[in-house]
Amino acid sequence: MKHALVDLAAGYIDGIACLVVDRLTRRRDQVRPILNAMEAMGGRLFFLWDELDTASDDPDTELRLHELVARAEREAERTSRRYKLVAQHRARMGLHHPSGRRAYGHTKDYRGLVDEEAARLLQAAMAVDQGRAVWAIAEEWTQRGIPTLERKGRWDAGVLRRMLVSTRMAGKRDLEGALIDVEYMPAILPKTSGEGSG
Repeated sequence: MKHALVDLAAGYIDGIACLVVDRLTRRRDQVRPILNAMEAMGGRLFFLWDELDTASDDPDTELRLHELVARAEREAERTSRRYKLVAQHRARMGLHHPSGRRAYGHTKDYRGLVDEEAARLLQAAMAVDQGRAVWAIAEEWTQRGIPTLERKGRWDAGVLRRMLVSTRMAGKRDLEGALIDVEYMPAILPKTSGEGSG
């Protein structure tokens, strides 16, 4: 969208075509700012499947655009609620949250550890506990050529920080602020003294 707006402002194109409205936005509060930007540059929006063209003389065009976005927003909210309910159900059952990617340190089914990665995360967590900065660890791993999951050469401190504070490090998952044991998920971090099984 940003690149298209640049081309529009430069006069390379005279509008932006989308397959359907919900490919552009699913938020009603974005409709008017988008239209303002298009109008300021003399551009138009065209939606193929919705058969909607903002260059049309039809006075109901903007109203129809708002209605289509409102419908898309409601559907997005319903989908989000369904995903949350599924996630809550899995958490109550003591199951991990499925993902298309393997989590660093765990096998893809979360039932085992990738020993070298798990040991590295444990060492990093202990170093942070002793006052070392996460960015310094990320930089060290980069310098040592330790591969990320994506086999990239550089470790991102933010990504590493999220790994270290993830509940899976303790073999658990979060459910509305409560930690739920995932019985088949081995912990990477050892239990602290005094911590129970729950």
